[in-house]
Amino acid sequence: MKNKVLVYLTWRNRLLTFTQPKFPEAGRQVIAGTMEQDEIPVAAALRELREESGVEDAEVVRILGDYFYSMRKFGRSEIQHRHVVHVKVSDSIAMKEYWTHFETHPGSGDEPIEFSFQWLSLFETEFALIGGHDFFLPMLKHFMREHSEA
Repeated sequence: MKNKVLVYLTWRNRLLTFTQPKFPEAGRQVIAGTMEQDEIPVAAALRELREESGVEDAEVVRILGDYFYSMRKFGRSEIQHRHVVHVKVSDSIAMKEYWTHFETHPGSGDEPIEFSFQWLSLFETEFALIGGHDFFLPMLKHFMREHSEA
């Protein structure tokens, strides 16, 4: 059992996703990572966000929930306890539509990993995320709609 955090980072009505150019089979994902011992989901989300994307000026909106996910279909005998955290970037911060960032401290201890980031509209187009990363997207969309109508 591994404790993981998934970061649903939003900006306006968009979700931050990424692919790995050197590993296209890894599919489209959201920022995620292993929680450190005694680390709470909110702290882990902000840490992973900094490490994997370079985004430092973000605000936690809410913890969307948690679920268990088996990695068996990816050839790993591992159950992940995933904590999903909604984080947002202020509308006043100018974000690029696309950018590349290298994770300098990958958990594997290998070479830095290249991430190719892209903002995807939550409401205009359908998209899929790999490995159960989209499990809480319906709840995120619900909260985003509710907030925009307030």
